[in-house]
Amino acid sequence: RYSLSEDKLIRQHINYKPMVLFVMDLDVDRCSHPAHPVKVLDCDTISQVKEKILDAIYKSAPFSSRPPKEELDLEWIVGDKSQVPLKMFPNKDTKRLVLSDDDHTTKSEGDCKRLNTLSHYKVPDGAYVALHPKQTSIYNMSIMSEKSKFSDNSYYNRSPSLNRSLSPPNVHIDLEGCKFYHVVRHQDVDSNNKEGERGSKMVSEIYP
Repeated sequence: RYSLSEDKLIRQHINYKPMVLFVMDLDVDRCSHPAHPVKVLDCDTISQVKEKILDAIYKSAPFSSRPPKEELDLEWIVGDKSQVPLKMFPNKDTKRLVLSDDDHTTKSEGDCKRLNTLSHYKVPDGAYVALHPKQTSIYNMSIMSEKSKFSDNSYYNRSPSLNRSLSPPNVHIDLEGCKFYHVVRHQDVDSNNKEGERGSKMVSEIYP
């Protein structure tokens, strides 16, 4: 009921859990609080999590000063590896795990892949994470440290709304013939572009 287009509303119930991630400050010597809480959902994709973190970090800064999420890696600082499937780690000594929308752990369903989420990686509530520039990024640690203005004020008042999805929940990305989806996988459509059974997954009207 909070959509401008009823065709994009999902009828089926989606289970999700609100979470708080503690984002490590890039310059701990400059800030009295080395980690800051940011609200997310466990069903958020990794790109959505990065966007929410950037929204909080650069809330008072010009959008042009903020690095694009594609230039950044989201790193989970793992405290207890026993709670995470070992196949997700590059080696047994790794205690930091780079999260991404698509990697070797991504679940496939036929010709579709489901975008990785926090719940996919079993990231717990209260986990510590950090944003790091990718090696190929034009941004480096010093640039991000200078431009990101963490405040000592509570991030709970600055974090994006929990119920606001930063990209469509049933988003599809067609990359080299492989389709990616987030929450709901669209039903196949016929050559006449009929929606088929897809309508059964959508609400019929905005208001009850």
